[in-house]
Amino acid sequence: MASLEQCRILDQIPILYARGTHYEVGLSVGRTFKSMHQEIFSNWDFFNNVLLKNYNSDNGKNVYEHTLRLCEKKFPFYVEELRGMADGSGVPFYKLFLAHLDCLMTPQPDDTKNAQIQADSGCTSILCNDEEMIMAHNEDAFPEHADNVYIVVVDIFDKSGNKFEKFAALCYPGMLPGLAMSFNDKGLVFTINTLVPKSTFEIGTPRFFLTRALLRAANHEEVMQTLLDNGTGIGDGVSINICYVNKENVDQRPTMYNIEVAPPKFNENLESERKSEVSVKCVPAGSIYVHCNKYLHLEVLEINESLTSSINRHEAILTLPVPSTIQRVKTVLSDRSVIDYPVYRRCQTAGKDGAKTVATGIFDIRKMEWSVYVNMPTESEATVVLSMNL
Repeated sequence: MASLEQCRILDQIPILYARGTHYEVGLSVGRTFKSMHQEIFSNWDFFNNVLLKNYNSDNGKNVYEHTLRLCEKKFPFYVEELRGMADGSGVPFYKLFLAHLDCLMTPQPDDTKNAQIQADSGCTSILCNDEEMIMAHNEDAFPEHADNVYIVVVDIFDKSGNKFEKFAALCYPGMLPGLAMSFNDKGLVFTINTLVPKSTFEIGTPRFFLTRALLRAANHEEVMQTLLDNGTGIGDGVSINICYVNKENVDQRPTMYNIEVAPPKFNENLESERKSEVSVKCVPAGSIYVHCNKYLHLEVLEINESLTSSINRHEAILTLPVPSTIQRVKTVLSDRSVIDYPVYRRCQTAGKDGAKTVATGIFDIRKMEWSVYVNMPTESEATVVLSMNL
């Protein structure tokens, strides 16, 4: 196991404040983080050796073209956001869009390295509705993304100048906001765990577009409408850990949920009624809930390789102090007791886990503060602390 000093990275995370249309905000993101975008898409092994190879096959091209048409029809603003990002960064649009199809295009059978890295990629989230009111999250990703994330705080307007969205989000180069941890001006706070169902839905909506759409949601009804995705349904799997904050009275207990989403059960005769499979787990006052990258309350067949890390992380967390305070939450999210599959995944030099923790976020609901730690939270100060009052 590496020493803490060996696994430290630069204690910095850039923040962009931007205002404009979806295209203009995307353009600002691409220009501001141009070198980061170009570095990631040059060096990202999974993208270059899995997604690009799939894209160059007949089936991959068909999946790409169908999904692009679908997203242009259902989410034209977010496609424009990606076009702006492409124009600003100099990375071709098709590469940015292709990066959003990761679970619809899988590694070749003999590519065991990338198959394992794809299976391992995922996160750990804690919902604490107990002594303290906290949502916390280890953002785990491909190794290339360590030191390559940023935060955006944006106001988005339509072309007539009317406010459309306002939110803050941790982001990856070339990717839409909303896929990691975020909050908006309406009191919605959420974190994301990737889930890997055995059967994906090649003509479904990529999870990234649904989590991007959540950034506009104002209440539980809008969240559910977004995730059900009526008429299409999600193409892959996702878990959303979500908190609705009463901004007028932050001492009031928030409503917390974990929502698991899976592709629809396909029926050619009911195409117009197609929608995602969704299960909602309430986290009431006095309770704590932990979620990794395994379906816990929605019955879905999963890819076995994707379960190993999650099972190990869940088992390790059960042996630790109950994460009922911020300090205990930090302890849990910093745990490295399981060498092969630790909770905190930055430091492993041995073991089998291919993912890396790129940041830890703690939302203190009572204080209305979001603290982001680039390094291990028990051993460092927060790199960024943002007010959740947008």
